[in-house]
This record gives sequence, structure tokens and C-alpha cells, in this order.
Amino acid sequence: MIYLASPYSHINRVIRQQRFEEACRIAASLIQEGHIVFCPVAYSHTLATIGKLPGDWGFWEKFDMEFLLRSDKLVIAQMPGWKESIGVQKEIKIARENDIPVEFLKV
Repeated sequence: MIYLASPYSHINRVIRQQRFEEACRIAASLIQEGHIVFCPVAYSHTLATIGKLPGDWGFWEKFDMEFLLRSDKLVIAQMPGWKESIGVQKEIKIARENDIPVEFLKV
């Protein structure tokens, strides 16, 4: 299973929506290639929006880490903001600490 990491949090709601949509497009493309993909942004954005849950990394960290630790590979979507993303950087750190391969995907 691929864990697809991408930036999400931003003060601007429009940018958050754009990041959500781009992560979904990337996940769909990987799925079309035959991969099993967990895209935390697609999952958490939808639940946060519909279920009125927080959308920040602090709220979703524990949840996302459970999926990451069960994944075979971490793929980083190199969207604008990925280097500054606290969540993405933490996902990279956790993956490396647990010998989960990390790949970078140019978008």
C-alpha cells in the first residue's frame, strides 16, 4: 500500500481546497496504474468538511500515523508547500525511522 503524503494546511481556504483536489488527482492516477493508495488529505478533508472535524495535522496525526506504519511505501507529492508542511516532514521522518521506503513524485 502506498501512503500518499501532500501538503494541506493553509490559512487560505482556497489553497486548502486546491491542495485537496490535486492530492485526489494524484491518488486517482496512482490507483489507475494499479496501486493501492491511502491519501490522508482526501480522507481527512472530506471528513473535516462534512463531519465538522478539525482539518489540521495536530488532530489527524495519530490517525495518519497508523496508516503510514502499515504502508509499504511513502510517496511524497512535491506540490507547492511540501517542504514547509509540518505533516509531510513528520511523515518522512516517521517513515525513515521505520524503514519504510520514501519516494518523491514530481507533480
